[in-house]
Amino acid sequence: MKIYYLQSVYQLGKHRIVKVLYNDEVFKFDEGTLSPFNTLTIDEIDPANKILCLDLARTVNKTDNVGEGKYYVDATSALMEKASWTEYVLEVI
Repeated sequence: MKIYYLQSVYQLGKHRIVKVLYNDEVFKFDEGTLSPFNTLTIDEIDPANKILCLDLARTVNKTDNVGEGKYYVDATSALMEKASWTEYVLEVI
């Protein structure tokens, strides 16, 4: 799995993940649509990463009540998970 994250930080040491793609989808994606970015790669074939990859694909571009994603890339280019993250869903009445 390829993780695209912005080079600019949104908080000190935190880079926003903007796109995640499984390896078989990468050739179809136009990277020119992104602002300056870096990539991180996860071995999606490794059984230990299966749940992580599914969760990344499910939660990318979703935010909590303060506008942060569940995952981010830190200053050392490591994938991090925000503790106690809960997706914000706008209630329409």
